[in-house]
Amino acid sequence: MIVTKLIKAGLLIKTGVWLRPRIKKVIFFLAAILSIWVAHDEYLDYVGLSGESRYLALSYVFKWIMTLLMLMSYYYFSKKYQEQSIKIIRRKGLPADNSKKTQETGNDGFDFLRNKDVLESKADRILNK
Repeated sequence: MIVTKLIKAGLLIKTGVWLRPRIKKVIFFLAAILSIWVAHDEYLDYVGLSGESRYLALSYVFKWIMTLLMLMSYYYFSKKYQEQSIKIIRRKGLPADNSKKTQETGNDGFDFLRNKDVLESKADRILNK
């Protein structure tokens, strides 16, 4: 029982970490897919009321083609965004893994240590006296 709760919490956290940078795109594409499905459902209601069903099969084909196009465009734009991010990172001279240790820190007050040739420990300073 505790293990299943831990697994659920872990999956929820992992999903949140994955979703955080993508939330706007995911919401946009889910809204687009939802609007396609709602429009199709409205068409089905129209067909049910009017009895005119000659484009019914075509409406299902259109719905699934539009849904697949939205999914493919999400995949395409995600890859394109990822490639642009990697190009920007490489242009700045950072490694592609974007680790925090190698990111440019700016003026954080430790430039005097970064620019030193040799750093001396307290023991080195005592021995050099």
